Amino acid sequence: MFPAPEEYRTDNWKIQTVSVKIPEQPGEDGRMLALKTAWERLLIEEGTRSITGRSESFDRHLQSRLTLRYEGVITEPIRIISFVRENDHLHLTLETKFSPLAFPEDWEKLRKKRTRKENIKDILSVFQ
Repeated sequence: MFPAPEEYRTDNWKIQTVSVKIPEQPGEDGRMLALKTAWERLLIEEGTRSITGRSESFDRHLQSRLTLRYEGVITEPIRIISFVRENDHLHLTLETKFSPLAFPEDWEKLRKKRTRKENIKDILSVFQ
């Protein structure tokens, strides 16, 4: 996931709220661990799932690998609604604007749509 307010490969923005509860780890920054866990949950639940496969031959043996990826885009600011330490657990609730990444076959259409919006915006700015 990467911050990208100008990213054209997204089209379905929603405000998402994510809550996580994780055990507190001694010697680790609990807030960063809870934040990372929240991002992972958001991607798994709402992100675009893509599978890539790769086959390799090694000593006459064919090996196949499948990689499952979850992809999405956020915009800042990220609003932390609550962060509570309770009985060796951390509770984090955050809110952010999130969009799953569009499938590659839609990228060109979304790029053209964004270019048209920018052109219209530029033309209208001349008259203001």
